[in-house]
Amino acid sequence: IAGSVARWENEIQEGRGILVLTGFPADRYSKEECGIIYYGLGAHFGEAQSQSLLGDRLGHVVDVGGKDTRERAYRNSAELALHTDASDIVGMMSLVKAMQGGVSGYCSGPAVYNHILENQPDLLDTLFEGYFYHLFGEQEPGKSPITDKKIPVFSQSEGYLSVSFLRSYIELAFEELEQEKSELETRALDSFDEIAHSPTFRLDFMMEPGDMA
Repeated sequence: IAGSVARWENEIQEGRGILVLTGFPADRYSKEECGIIYYGLGAHFGEAQSQSLLGDRLGHVVDVGGKDTRERAYRNSAELALHTDASDIVGMMSLVKAMQGGVSGYCSGPAVYNHILENQPDLLDTLFEGYFYHLFGEQEPGKSPITDKKIPVFSQSEGYLSVSFLRSYIELAFEELEQEKSELETRALDSFDEIAHSPTFRLDFMMEPGDMA
């Protein structure tokens, strides 16, 4: 299995950037056992990190009914727009199909960058400068709910392109600061969104029980 994991990681890091594994017999195991197996597989790709106030490193996609206004979007029934997470690699495993909806959508950040570089290079300076983000209740007590510095949409390090984009948090920051976006800032955000959501760049598919992405 070590050779397979190495190939999978190379495909994610150096290849297409996405990998879908199918055929895992999820029905043979309990939800807890599936979680342990998936967490163990993920440990071969890096160290698990939490992205939630809950501190969970393995979150469950479930609608909790909007009881907490700070809930991550994967814990309610609202549509989750294309975005990036803070970790280098994000994985999902399907255990059961949703009663309604449940389509997964992905887009290559580097492909969006290349398209903008070729067709709208005047937007790149703004995207590399980035935007302030609202921390959505995750700031330390007594601290500002807005990031101290702008978070670049595009950045580069050691030959790798990094992409960070969560438009709703950007918009919340502008509202909190009572500031208006410049024409160029608006164009840059709209262009990124339009490209990422276009059929040419977006991949939509339904994960079946046992599928891992």
